[in-house]
Amino acid sequence: MSTARIVASASLFMALGSLLVACGYSTHLTVAIELGEIESIGVEIFGNDTLERDLERELHAELTRSVRNLIDADLVSPERADVVLRGKLTRFSRRGGIRSRDNELVQTGLLIAVEASLVELSSGESISGPLDVDVDVGFSLTGAGMEAESRRRALINLADRITLDLFTAGAIREPPSEAPDTSPTE
Repeated sequence: MSTARIVASASLFMALGSLLVACGYSTHLTVAIELGEIESIGVEIFGNDTLERDLERELHAELTRSVRNLIDADLVSPERADVVLRGKLTRFSRRGGIRSRDNELVQTGLLIAVEASLVELSSGESISGPLDVDVDVGFSLTGAGMEAESRRRALINLADRITLDLFTAGAIREPPSEAPDTSPTE
């Protein structure tokens, strides 16, 4: 490829990028809830009802990454936030897998389950959730570090699903409406 063609392609991509930025394009979700604009979000370290030690710390790292990358609000300490992401790990298990003819385990998997809510800090009320999310990932035992990599992928998937589900309009609780009038009409 000639130098002139490379320069022209690079110039075109920069021009398109500038155009998208100038139009206000953003990949972040804008968080607006009936309670008003949410300017800050905190992510608490989730509880851990499983027997797997330190899993909550790994999940916390992925949740903060997900909120930072997907939500258009400041990520602050939970004590100073308008709303906090709160929850607990409810299940961690390894499942049986596929065995070779020599009865050696060659493939297995992990199941991780989480319960999460978005809580308004001033009132302590849940404004979204509780949401139950689980992920089941399989992996081969043929290579070193496959379980750790699968666990990392599962936590990334959980964190992104929790963030998107709790912060999208469909998951946010709306104020209760008045009961419809069911009296007979004449």
